[in-house]
Amino acid sequence: MTRNILRLITNNRGLAYSNLGQYQKAIDDYTRAIELDPENADTYDNRGLAYVTLSQYQKAIDDCYQAGILHLEQKDKAGAQQCINLIKAIDSSSSLIIELQNLVDQI
Repeated sequence: MTRNILRLITNNRGLAYSNLGQYQKAIDDYTRAIELDPENADTYDNRGLAYVTLSQYQKAIDDCYQAGILHLEQKDKAGAQQCINLIKAIDSSSSLIIELQNLVDQI
């Protein structure tokens, strides 16, 4: 089985755990999926949302920022903007908002 397929399976199982309200199990799967493919923005998005649900806000912000960077590397400004909006919702004073917005504006 290729790493990409295994990442997809692991990420999807994380989504299933999230849907069941088992957020720590979801985070564990997302973390494994990130280890398999650290360039996939969606997995960071998913893990960030799970962290928010568990009130682990700094980890959520860190994942949203990383997802935003990866979205921008893929020229996905809309995905990066969604990350900015989530960081704002978590902590509107985060310096990462300005950093990420400046990168969006450069594209």
